[in-house]
Amino acid sequence: MKCLIYNNQHKSKWDTLSELLGSKKIPFERVDTLAAAVKTIQEQDISVLVLDSHIDNMHIDEAIRVFKCLAPKLRILVSTDRNSKSLETRVRKEQVFYYHVDMSGLQELELAITTAWNRCIDENQPLHSGTQESVIRARS
Repeated sequence: MKCLIYNNQHKSKWDTLSELLGSKKIPFERVDTLAAAVKTIQEQDISVLVLDSHIDNMHIDEAIRVFKCLAPKLRILVSTDRNSKSLETRVRKEQVFYYHVDMSGLQELELAITTAWNRCIDENQPLHSGTQESVIRARS
């Protein structure tokens, strides 16, 4: 299980977010092209996807549909630096896990990622009793 961060803008914001995820021991990978994101989702066990709303050559809602086709259980979080009613409507229509506006700060996005990650861990725990491997949850 891994978290994938797809961004092609605002390097400092994503560097900070990467540091936060690393400190919480959430395994992640970063990509900066749509093709790399698609390839990573096809080849690896990606459970959480964090998207910048600015995607080259594609509307964000179309990209979300592509990612959902590739991995229907994928938890998708979208972050934007400029909110608009039309953008928010298009993104929320695709039923993403979380829609983040940068003005609210990275703490909310970090909490949303941690929550998504922990839900993925909970879903992957064995259902039988007996000897179970302990699951390390991301610390809030």
